[in-house]
Amino acid sequence: MALFPAYSDNSESVLQIDGDLNTKIVAKSSIVETHVLDSSDEAELLKSDNSVELISDDHKTSKRKTEKHKKKKKSKNKDKDKDKLKEKLEKKLDDKYLRNSTEDFYIDKRIDYGNLRVSTLYNPARPQYDRKKKLLGICAYSNPKKRKRGADRYYNTKIIDQSQNIDKTQPKSSKKRSHKQNEDFIEIEDSGISWGDERIDKDLVEKTTNFNKYLNDNPYDVDMWLQFVKFQEDRLAFDVFNHRVASKATAKNLCCSKQLSILDAALKHNFNSMELLCKKVKLSEQSMANDQYLSMLKQLIGTPDLQLGLLNRAWLWYVDAVQCSMALSSVSSVKEIYAAALKALTKAMKEKYAVSHVDITYRLGLFLRQAGLWEQLWMLIKMNIEINLAATNTEGSCNFESLVTQVNDKDLIDEENKIISSGLPMHEIWSRIELLRSKLQWLPSTIESDDPQRIVFSTDFADFIKPVSQKANMFAMTVNILRLLKIPLLPATHETTVCMKGNGYLIEWENDNIETCLPFLYTIISSLERIDTLKLKILTNIVKDFAEEPNYLSATNQYFKFINNIMMQCSRWFDGDEQTAILLWWIRLLRTLLTMISLDSSDVTEMQKIIANFRKFIKDVLKLHRDNVCIYKEFSIFEAHFSGFEKGLVIVEACLLALPHNRSLSRVHLCRSIVEMILEKNFRTDESISKATSILVALSSDEAINQQVNESSLNVALGKYMEYTDTSLWEVSNFDREILLTEYMMPDMKSDWICCHGWLIYLTQPFQSLKQFYNKIMIATHVEKLDRNSLDAKRKTQLRENFLQWYISIIRSDIRVHSEIARDKLIQKVLQQGIEEFPFNGAIVWYYVDWCGSNSIGRLHSVKLFKEDDLSQMFALAFVVENFSQLYMKYDPSYVDLWQPGHGNRLLNVLQTISSHSGLRKCALIWRMLIEFVSCHTQESAAIAKKFLYQALDECPWNKGLYRTGCIRIPSEFSELVDIMVEKQIRLHAMPEELQLL
Repeated sequence: MALFPAYSDNSESVLQIDGDLNTKIVAKSSIVETHVLDSSDEAELLKSDNSVELISDDHKTSKRKTEKHKKKKKSKNKDKDKDKLKEKLEKKLDDKYLRNSTEDFYIDKRIDYGNLRVSTLYNPARPQYDRKKKLLGICAYSNPKKRKRGADRYYNTKIIDQSQNIDKTQPKSSKKRSHKQNEDFIEIEDSGISWGDERIDKDLVEKTTNFNKYLNDNPYDVDMWLQFVKFQEDRLAFDVFNHRVASKATAKNLCCSKQLSILDAALKHNFNSMELLCKKVKLSEQSMANDQYLSMLKQLIGTPDLQLGLLNRAWLWYVDAVQCSMALSSVSSVKEIYAAALKALTKAMKEKYAVSHVDITYRLGLFLRQAGLWEQLWMLIKMNIEINLAATNTEGSCNFESLVTQVNDKDLIDEENKIISSGLPMHEIWSRIELLRSKLQWLPSTIESDDPQRIVFSTDFADFIKPVSQKANMFAMTVNILRLLKIPLLPATHETTVCMKGNGYLIEWENDNIETCLPFLYTIISSLERIDTLKLKILTNIVKDFAEEPNYLSATNQYFKFINNIMMQCSRWFDGDEQTAILLWWIRLLRTLLTMISLDSSDVTEMQKIIANFRKFIKDVLKLHRDNVCIYKEFSIFEAHFSGFEKGLVIVEACLLALPHNRSLSRVHLCRSIVEMILEKNFRTDESISKATSILVALSSDEAINQQVNESSLNVALGKYMEYTDTSLWEVSNFDREILLTEYMMPDMKSDWICCHGWLIYLTQPFQSLKQFYNKIMIATHVEKLDRNSLDAKRKTQLRENFLQWYISIIRSDIRVHSEIARDKLIQKVLQQGIEEFPFNGAIVWYYVDWCGSNSIGRLHSVKLFKEDDLSQMFALAFVVENFSQLYMKYDPSYVDLWQPGHGNRLLNVLQTISSHSGLRKCALIWRMLIEFVSCHTQESAAIAKKFLYQALDECPWNKGLYRTGCIRIPSEFSELVDIMVEKQIRLHAMPEELQLL
């Protein structure tokens, strides 16, 4: 038989002629019969011995596969149906598929239905790919001899038993497994649980039974009630994963309903439990409608015999609920709620109402400032000063308005006419005039004015003015007044911030101004490392771009002079440590502002003039406080930065020589300052180490500084340091009084001594010795969670925070000299510990963010703190500002070479992640940054920015900064946003209708 039947010598041949599709001509010998075949005849023809042999190779291949496939035994009906379908497809042949034997080449027009889908292609025509770990075409297994692992499955997960703290692990096929949650899977904070095995269901039922049995026998165990509430999330996660609930929203509602039922049962036995009540209110806010939530809070406020602390907290919850409601929030309604809260608390708490009054007054001031009502804010501040500070001091009252040079109305009108005649769109004209008037008209008018909102009467705030008798509360009120004027605490420590919060209740909507980020700049200019000019300049530009008027950042305008006079006047109303704390606070702010101005100023003469004015101001302060070592120390740092390191060091050394040789607070504080100044200039050089060591040894021996230090004197000094350190730790452990706010703001002698001890170990001993010393201090100052409110625990926490911040700065500086992997792992561990324990510490927060670098979003999710509800807004703002600094490099010609692709996407990811966090949704500054970024750096910016804008307004309907940002970035919403501002009674200096007439 020939290889190709068409060319064989057999008399049987096949001819193809034109005709109908079903016309076949079959030639046998010399006889040719022509007939039309139907489908049944066609099938018989293909099966017969005399049937036509097809020329197409593809068809022969497919036919052989079909015949081979027929011989196999079919086990399923589905496979048989597929075979029959293939046979039918192959039988659909017509005469066009038959070729004439005289043709050597022909056009194959046969349809091969196997080519229509990849699943029906014939091997090896179909390519094979290995898709593992989302890498197409790349084999995930480098060693083919190794057994391939199976796919990652849900049952390869470690399950944490929260009720009994017992770890149960399901069988694993590998050491590390990861899985991706589906859309309906609830993220369980800090549990690491993924459900799928039915055996888990039995364990969950058993745990539920154990919880119920235990709580029936011990109904007063608050911690176990809270664990039972948390356990409901784990129970529901299993139901969601196994599709026992309809959707994620239904799952959340069901979970909240169960948790609220448990909390109601718990509160019947623990009525005055703050933890249980806070948890119930939080869940109610998430799951209830606004009217139901307000009704529940009203019922809570009216509960008789409610503990005073719970009553205070309940009123604050009610005020926040009304203020954050888009339907109910307006300036008049919120002020009425604040007045009612203050009246009720004054009546209930009687002589103990001072703390609540300070807290509520601060909240009302924040609300007025964020609504743009600066005239009313100043009237509130002025009346509290006159009744509580000026009336009780010999200095008397002060007319602050007279200290400010009023701007001539004619000059203001000329500036406005220039803007109106510029031909800009209406939204841009309104924004610029609003900004101009906000910058100049922020005090109440003492004469008749065309703007009725500039005229404020003292009777409008009579209900908010209460006398404060205790000196500690008066100082706290003064600090709050300065914070209301946008002056942040410097340095911003965690314990100081917590002390200022009042009853531990965080204000989620507090941070709306960019001046909150000044502690980050202060950290950079005060660190042991050399100042990163690039980073500092970019941060300065960010602060100036997002600053709202009025502000003091230029250090030359009227508002700066105004707060300067207030700071000095407030310092005169106090004495001792309170007065020193205010002066140190102001000098640090001046140094920070001057550093920002020096980076952005091109006029050297003008810059020198500003420096001279600041130096004159500090010298005038020193004339009044000649014996104040802390002020001399701040002045020496000021001179070291702006007049040269040597000049600053001379000042502090001269001050140290004038002090007696003892272990006083002043001497310890100055010795630490001198050592850090020396090492900041020349870190780890032989000369700097020798000089710093001599100072530290002299401090331990209560003698004059001797430049020659031998081994014996060094050992004696280390022994004395250890002895006094042990004594200090013992005293801290037995601390038995309340710590005042002033003590948090002033230098701490025991912290300075322990840091000096650490410096001596670091300069003279191996680094392992410093790590052992660090572990010793951490163990000695450890505080259990249940004991955090005790007196000794607060003192331990203060010492622990100061030492941890110092230790982090030491490691960061040491890495510059010894860039080792061990140091990198150490600083990662210490930073993680610091950010979780002290999230309000500006220095530790910035150190952590700076260490994260470009991988900030990944490390943001790895922080345990981010999974908590009360997330520090300072921590979140640091991440946002750091990522914005990366974005600024792209558009600044000086830093365009440092720009890395992908920073924009990372920033958008950071902003969306942080703004969606439950503890940050009311932070207006983060929303403003998100809207600014989206409107300038994304496609379809208007639609996306509009969505974020109305999300922000739904959370903060009173914040004027959000409305102004929306008017500028989304002009299409200008008219609607102005109407909402009028409805909410937000401060408007100019109406668009008035500007159109000009």
